[in-house]
Amino acid sequence: MVQEWWNLVPDQAIFASGGNTNRQVLNLAARHRDGQWIMAYLGSKATFSIHMSKRKTGTISKAFWIDPRTGGSISIGSFPNRGEQSFSTPGELEDMLLIVEPGG
Repeated sequence: MVQEWWNLVPDQAIFASGGNTNRQVLNLAARHRDGQWIMAYLGSKATFSIHMSKRKTGTISKAFWIDPRTGGSISIGSFPNRGEQSFSTPGELEDMLLIVEPGG
């Protein structure tokens, strides 16, 4: 699970597509300063892609959603730390966090 939140660095370049900082509903991204994990906040239902190479440690990442309203999490699976990976917020849920951390 994500640790060291105080080492978060804002980084919109995590988004290959779907980042949004200019409208009423935001899609924002940040990473651990050493690239150990990345996160994306989606303010509404969204489909987007992230640059998996932004997570700098290891070769495999695991990803999961966190619902900030309940604290519940939904595992998505494991992915290689290269290329772009597309994600969509689950179901009709809005206001979600995507976490990508070491895994495999």
